[in-house]
Amino acid sequence: MVGVYGMLAVGLALFCIRYLIPQNRWSDRAARLSFWSLNVGLAWMVFATLFPLGILQLYESVHRGYFEARSLKFLGNPVNAVIEWMRFPGDAVFIIGGILPFALSDMAWHPAHRFGHDARRT
Repeated sequence: MVGVYGMLAVGLALFCIRYLIPQNRWSDRAARLSFWSLNVGLAWMVFATLFPLGILQLYESVHRGYFEARSLKFLGNPVNAVIEWMRFPGDAVFIIGGILPFALSDMAWHPAHRFGHDARRT
């Protein structure tokens, strides 16, 4: 779920959570950090891994054929493995920076927070 669909899921969740959490508990700073982390992480994934692998696979398919470009021999070669590991920092930024600010913030989900009353008094 890391990537485009994860980005859509987190965006929809943020949109919904924004209206479920009272104004005094909402953190614009956490939302800003999450927004930029998701975008920087996704851009890293695209430009550090997907684009270079796509260029290599295009070259392989033009010179040796589509079947060879999709073969396990090509997909499992050491150069592709190194490029795939270059995606890790982007994944870490996407996951940690995109989700963690909300999980650790003062907006932690608690049923009492949604209705605006103090849970200690009930």
